[in-house]
Amino acid sequence: MKRKRRFYDGIDESLLPLKKRKKRYSDFLPGLRCQLSAQLPPSLLPQHAIAGPVRVFQKEITKSDRDKKQHRLLLSKALPALEGMMTPGEKIELTNGAGLRTRTLDRLGRTYALTLKRLGSAGYYRIMGDDYGRLVADNKFRRGQHLDLWAFRVGRDHAGSASPGELQMVVVNHEKARKEQVQAHGDGEEFKTEESTFSSA
Repeated sequence: MKRKRRFYDGIDESLLPLKKRKKRYSDFLPGLRCQLSAQLPPSLLPQHAIAGPVRVFQKEITKSDRDKKQHRLLLSKALPALEGMMTPGEKIELTNGAGLRTRTLDRLGRTYALTLKRLGSAGYYRIMGDDYGRLVADNKFRRGQHLDLWAFRVGRDHAGSASPGELQMVVVNHEKARKEQVQAHGDGEEFKTEESTFSSA
């Protein structure tokens, strides 16, 4: 009998809630910041980042992620790496009507005004907003591609400021072949850095 497809199929197992994993690793326990060894190459690093970037989520792009009617990127019920970077106030904004407005960049440094929300009784994270359709079109999202979501913080008013800085994100989609390259050579260097122009200005 064919197994029913689950919402988390195609997602890196280390980023799933513990009960959804076949293998469990203490490095990714909920509540602890996810310590990912892979980092964005220096040329993709936002110029004024003060924290991160940290890869907080991976998934395989699905048909619904490209659906103009649904108009959203479905993430997961638990994002411990992202939650570990968020302030209490930001976590509250996730569940209010407006959501948490987040400046998001793609691999070429193009900027999108998007909103991170946690909706429904199951509490899934979603990336939504008027610019989501443009993000999909600009980056030619295709079903079966892999997607990495990175988070970082930029800017403080001055040294020693109590402000944690602005939370921003980077969305990078890539072909399945990259997964094999990562396993063989390690993550990071395979990005097309010569085309990237990230700036936090």
